[in-house]
Amino acid sequence: MHVADRQKLMEEYRKQNLLLFQQWETDLEKTRENEEKLQVVTAVDLIRSVILIIIVQSFYPSVL
Repeated sequence: MHVADRQKLMEEYRKQNLLLFQQWETDLEKTRENEEKLQVVTAVDLIRSVILIIIVQSFYPSVL
């Protein structure tokens, strides 16, 4: 293999690695954003459940 061929292969390898790490970083950022959204949704669901329990208890104190 000639030096020029080796350099070309190394450059292509570097480019592919750079793209891989950029995609990895993008995926990681999306995952973090989705985790934050899930935490908000979970908190809202918890609040709704508590409110529902309070309403049920106010109308039917012996149920819960």
